[in-house]
Amino acid sequence: MAFGFDEAGLEKSLLVVDLEPDRVAVETRPLVQRRAVRVIEGRLEDLVQAAGGRLSEDFIKAVLLDAGELVDPMGRLRTVYPNALQIQRRERPELQGRAAFAPGGARRAPMEVVDAFLADVRGEGLTDVERPLVLGVLEAAAREAE
Repeated sequence: MAFGFDEAGLEKSLLVVDLEPDRVAVETRPLVQRRAVRVIEGRLEDLVQAAGGRLSEDFIKAVLLDAGELVDPMGRLRTVYPNALQIQRRERPELQGRAAFAPGGARRAPMEVVDAFLADVRGEGLTDVERPLVLGVLEAAAREAE
């Protein structure tokens, strides 16, 4: 039995050692697992479609490549992979850390922080429609703080 996803795809076996007074016999026997441990990768919808409606009893870790937010990805996966155990989102290097502090610990303008946060979460910053709304909220919050 595999004990973690780092063992996905490995073949397991056991050794049968027969000890006799004049010889030692060693035989390797493959172990057939009831459920494989697999790591699958792709867009959520593609992974669900790839199952072709057939239920897989394997233990699954899904690495999702989707951009933006997903609604109940584990629930969707479990419609065809009832033993799905883990979801990992593939980080997009171009977005990593953009909402964090600016280099050198410099303070960032609130609009810049909101824009970077949205870019991290959904893959795009403030839209032209959202920008004046957020600016209004930030200005109102600043007035309240005074």
